[in-house]
Amino acid sequence: MREAVYPVVPGGERTLRALVKELMANDRVVAERIRYQLRGSYSHYYRRMLGPLLGALTFRCNNTSYRPVMDAVELLGAYADRPSKVTVYDQGEKVPIDGVVPKA
Repeated sequence: MREAVYPVVPGGERTLRALVKELMANDRVVAERIRYQLRGSYSHYYRRMLGPLLGALTFRCNNTSYRPVMDAVELLGAYADRPSKVTVYDQGEKVPIDGVVPKA
């Protein structure tokens, strides 16, 4: 890299280090990168384990502010034994979104 890239960039290594520092300082870029990595991990690996895990565990919470999350966990647990090809919920099912899924 020092032999191929640094000579081509005006300011060389110092400019590239400044660009990296600026990129990492931008909260939005960092948040998007983390979200991208988490989404990839979930969709390629953790998603397969979620159904059996939710089917095997029982979650309890008395805090009413977490009720939407608990409703979502219960719904996912109810669909845990369905084939993995099922991607939609029954028409009458109430799917909790507010307080569960972030706007991002």
